[in-house]
Amino acid sequence: MGTAIAWSTSLYADARPDGTRALNKQEIIQYFSGKTRVWTKGGIYYAPNGTQQSTWDGSVGTGTWQADNKGNLCSTSYYWNKGYANPDKKGERCTWLRTDGNGNIWINDDTSKTNIERKNEWWRIVEDGQPQEDKLAPGNAVEKKIARAYRKNGPSKKIAGKTGGMKLIKTQDELMSLIANEKLYSRKANYAVYLEDGTYSGKWNGKKFAATWRWMGSEFCRTIIGSNKGEECQKWETNGQVFKVTKTTGKKGVGGFWYFRTNK
Repeated sequence: MGTAIAWSTSLYADARPDGTRALNKQEIIQYFSGKTRVWTKGGIYYAPNGTQQSTWDGSVGTGTWQADNKGNLCSTSYYWNKGYANPDKKGERCTWLRTDGNGNIWINDDTSKTNIERKNEWWRIVEDGQPQEDKLAPGNAVEKKIARAYRKNGPSKKIAGKTGGMKLIKTQDELMSLIANEKLYSRKANYAVYLEDGTYSGKWNGKKFAATWRWMGSEFCRTIIGSNKGEECQKWETNGQVFKVTKTTGKKGVGGFWYFRTNK
């Protein structure tokens, strides 16, 4: 996606409060497990089983979260946008947490900035032992927003729930035996038709395209005609129901993936 997330909800931040210490792992779990960190345009729900769901400005993300004894609450997300999953380019995002031992907890979570820039980016999220619900709400406070965003931008209903048990396609012959001359769909409006002559074409996000392809090692490498992105390579997997395509090289979005199916 590439859009910086404004994680904090207040316009004004302070320097790190004096006389505080980093929260330990158990304290972080106590305060955040089963709760939602509220953002300006969405939020992130920390499920007790270590998974998380999030939404930001209409996009929807899924991933995992974990805590340590150094005051770090870290999460990794894949954000879906129009049926395409893009990994967080910053990798694992870590929120910093400190307490004064009197029931007050401060948070520093503007991870779009460097560690030095974050030095004076602290907000109080728990006061006298009580979470401020406009910043840390009980339960999954963004469940409905996530459901709406998932319907709009997540994988299609015909793909969701059919993505387990993937096996890597290792040869050109194997791939072509499965997809040659087939019309593969991602979402209803996104499709591609692959030919054995080293070309393919389709429509993606409302725009028609044409491309060439070649096989390298165990990867499918394509060049979109008229694009300045150059050659990009992918690994293909299938479980007999759907195909998973993951970008392995390219100018951006490496690691991003999407699914194809053969029925519209």
